[in-house]
Amino acid sequence: MKSFKIIVGFALAFIVSIINGISGVGYVVGGEFEISFQAAVENEAETDSRWENRKDDDKLFKSPKDGLAALSLLLETKFGRFGLLLQVLCLLQFIGGLIVIFRSSTKAAALIFLILVALAGILVEVVGANYSSAWGVTNIFGIIVSVTLIPVAINMYGATIREN
Repeated sequence: MKSFKIIVGFALAFIVSIINGISGVGYVVGGEFEISFQAAVENEAETDSRWENRKDDDKLFKSPKDGLAALSLLLETKFGRFGLLLQVLCLLQFIGGLIVIFRSSTKAAALIFLILVALAGILVEVVGANYSSAWGVTNIFGIIVSVTLIPVAINMYGATIREN
């Protein structure tokens, strides 16, 4: 079981989390976000005083005055919000993978954390496949790793109980 645990931890920390991180960046700055980007800029610029008119090569365009205005644009689209969620999950999966790799047993709090990371991973893969309208290899691999994380976490918690 120890080698299986290390494989699951490695896959979670160094493969699935990195794929979700890259996907999150894609959802935030590219892909289908660009479709609604222009409409979101126009809508935000009309209602928010933090936007200003700028002129570049005789073209007038609107841009945010500060980082908060730019962040509000990201959070206005569902793809931007999903991309930020993927970035947070990327960090949580990396931490969860390191816990699985380097710890032989876990306490109840770590068990709950790992199970929540696994359930969030499954949910994000299903939602991501729905947004992209296709099931890819990375979605399926993410679900498999997330599902196998649950029995690994339970086994690690069982090791704690057996030690005490």
